[in-house]
Amino acid sequence: MKFNLIVSMCKKTRGIGYLNLLPWKLENDMKRFVKLTTGNKNNCVIMGKNTWDSLPKKPLKNRKNIILSSSMQKFKQVNYNQIKKQQVCSYNNIPDLLFALENNNIDECWVIGGEKIYKEFLDLNIVSKIYITQILNKDTKPYDTFLPPLSKDYKLIEKRALITETRIVGPIVKKENYFYEIYQK
Repeated sequence: MKFNLIVSMCKKTRGIGYLNLLPWKLENDMKRFVKLTTGNKNNCVIMGKNTWDSLPKKPLKNRKNIILSSSMQKFKQVNYNQIKKQQVCSYNNIPDLLFALENNNIDECWVIGGEKIYKEFLDLNIVSKIYITQILNKDTKPYDTFLPPLSKDYKLIEKRALITETRIVGPIVKKENYFYEIYQK
């Protein structure tokens, strides 16, 4: 079984979120996220409780959704049928999750956040690839969650050209510049 980490972050500060929300809306990056984490396989996404709570639609379709939380009570805003179909499950800690995954037919596990979950998986040294969307912010967006520094064991294996995404919010035209990087151990 393979563990990957996927994240969008501000290149300058390593910021990944503010008040349990993504500080940007990048349609093409979201499409890439869905394509990568779903793939053509039996994949799962692993997230913390705050990331789960921040999802606008639950669960993420066509992937098993795994929530890691020692304080998670009953699933918030989840259809009972989704739990019954085993599309959503929760574990108190990573060792319990790893034990459960040993006897599962999951092909790829995608760690999708937040900060604490990223740090725990990186510290365990089991993530083989890291997919980063580097956002080049010109504004001064606030952040309260950050991607921890990567170990020097991770080497850049791919970097894609700069992408500019434009969206209109009321009378304001917002442009975000970003690029993709993939690191491998």
